[in-house]
Amino acid sequence: MNFKRLTCFLFNDLEPWEREAVEPILESLSKFAFIETVWVTESQRRYFKSKPKGDFWIVSRNWVRALDFLSAKNYRSGKLFVSVLNGSPEEKRLYDLSFQAFLAGFGDSTTLLTYSPLEYRFFRDIKKIPESQLKLASLALPLLKPLSSPFSPREKDKLEVGTFCDFSVESNINFLLGVAHFVTQKNSKVHFNILGRGPLYGHFSKMICDLDLSEKVSIVETVSDSAIGSLDLFLYSPLRNHHFLPVMLAGAYKVPVISVGLPGIESFITPGRTGFVIPSFEIQAMGEKIIEMLDNSELRAELGLGLKNRVESLASIDLITEKHREIFFSEKAVEERTLRKAS
Repeated sequence: MNFKRLTCFLFNDLEPWEREAVEPILESLSKFAFIETVWVTESQRRYFKSKPKGDFWIVSRNWVRALDFLSAKNYRSGKLFVSVLNGSPEEKRLYDLSFQAFLAGFGDSTTLLTYSPLEYRFFRDIKKIPESQLKLASLALPLLKPLSSPFSPREKDKLEVGTFCDFSVESNINFLLGVAHFVTQKNSKVHFNILGRGPLYGHFSKMICDLDLSEKVSIVETVSDSAIGSLDLFLYSPLRNHHFLPVMLAGAYKVPVISVGLPGIESFITPGRTGFVIPSFEIQAMGEKIIEMLDNSELRAELGLGLKNRVESLASIDLITEKHREIFFSEKAVEERTLRKAS
């Protein structure tokens, strides 16, 4: 039997918890194929100009820039898989110009791996990527770390509500601050925490001050997902979710989730069993659900445990490995590419 080979380029712009969601997949795939992992440095610049052959997987937050760095856009001497873990700065600044021009040069050897139905539909319906070059995949659950609390001081009588996200427009922090303002005006026993990092830290810090929420909302720069374990309730309301890792991590730490309605969230959240889903971005609806759960620690514990069990089932490394094995090495995918080239 011909032993399969795959080279994976991991870029240093990945957050630790994103990297840890990919590494178990590589380790598990190594049971079935020869996997070479390359941590990208300056020495890999224009790597594909050397005309290598074989199959490659590129994993980077800024995947458009990663392709440009490696000179990989026109690669055709094998299969090229590209993970879409985040939106690129170029996409956000020149949404229809630079991004559209980039996709026009896509070769039929390239396949985009998306990690949420919303992203999949975006590339299929808006950017017109053929479904033969577009896959919906899953990420592994990162290894849990010892709990760390970024809240100082933590008031024991407070319900700690929060989220873990990029400090960017896509994370919809404006909405979360609106929820915080609504809830804290009605109940003084709730404290909000916005955990993560990103370019808009200063902007959101100023917003918190301007809204007179400094005593009620903390914005904490951290790359450690273990901070999620210090929360009593997790909020999920991105404008565009590239993946469900924040929800998966909340479940792993047994923190119940209140989410806005997003395609695919139903896989994780069953209302009343693993969390709650608010149909749309309604500040009052989410705020009232938070207040409702304020004094119901037993329900929060049940929901957190239910979500943990759900996440562990969905993120089974065997299931995820089999899906990636099918994407990377299936003979059906090879046949489809051969037919396209012949037509």
